[in-house]
Amino acid sequence: MGDKIGMTSLSEGREGFETIREMLMMDVQEIVFNNQRELQEGIERAIDKGLNVIVGGGVSLRIAERLNVKAVIIEPGKQMVQEAIKQARTLAAVRRMEMEHHERLRTIQNIMDDGMICVDSSGYLNSYNKTAETMLGMNLNTRLGKPVSDFADSLGLMDVLKSKVKKADEIINFNDNNIVVN
Repeated sequence: MGDKIGMTSLSEGREGFETIREMLMMDVQEIVFNNQRELQEGIERAIDKGLNVIVGGGVSLRIAERLNVKAVIIEPGKQMVQEAIKQARTLAAVRRMEMEHHERLRTIQNIMDDGMICVDSSGYLNSYNKTAETMLGMNLNTRLGKPVSDFADSLGLMDVLKSKVKKADEIINFNDNNIVVN
C-alpha cells in the first residue's frame, strides 16, 4: 500500500486514532478538515511531508487522484465500523501476546549465565543478553539492528549463517578474551 499514510477526518479527529497508529506501527497522519478547500490543502501538505497514500471518502479520492497519489476510499457504515473495531481489538490482543512472549524470552536470556547474541538471517543483531555484553566488553545496545560483521566478525556468526553448520565449543580470542563459541 504505502509506508506513509494520510487519513482524512471531517470536522474533528477520529476517536482512537492514536491507538490505531500505535497498533499498526505505521506512519499514519490524520488530515482534519471542515470544507473542501481545507481538505485540498491538508492533502497537499501531507504529500509535501512525504505521505504517499490517502485514505478517506470520495472527495479525498478525487483530490488524491488529481495530485497523482494513491488513494483508498472508505465508505463507512455501522457494520464496517464495528468490524474495524473488532479487528483492531484482535490485533491489539495479538500484539499484547507477542509483547508478553518477548518479555518471557528476554527474562530467560537475562538469567542465563552464558552470553547470548541473536542475529537474524541477514546477520543483523536483534537480541543479546548482559552476559554477552560483559564478555565482549562492548555496549551492544548501540549495535542493535546493525550487521554483526561490523563489530564481531571474528566470532564467526556470519560463517554459521552462510554454512548452516553450527560451531561446537570453538575457542575464539576476541578483544584479548578467550570465548567459547557454540
